[in-house]
Amino acid sequence: MLKRVRGGYKVYSKSTKKPLSKKPKSKAAAMKQLAAVEISKMKKKKQAPKLPKRGERAKKNKKYTKKKKSST
Repeated sequence: MLKRVRGGYKVYSKSTKKPLSKKPKSKAAAMKQLAAVEISKMKKKKQAPKLPKRGERAKKNKKYTKKKKSST
């Protein structure tokens, strides 16, 4: 999200409203940075491994599963 500030434009995150750029930039430079941020987010989504939900890891890994006692 671009915001006009004193001295130019700044890039801010949509959800947290935190600034993603330190110094005010020209509008063209701010647009380039915004595009770079979006590209970076897409790369992270593609590369991020899907972690199992809570408890699923223990079920798949024999090391962490409880052994059942056999009754004789």
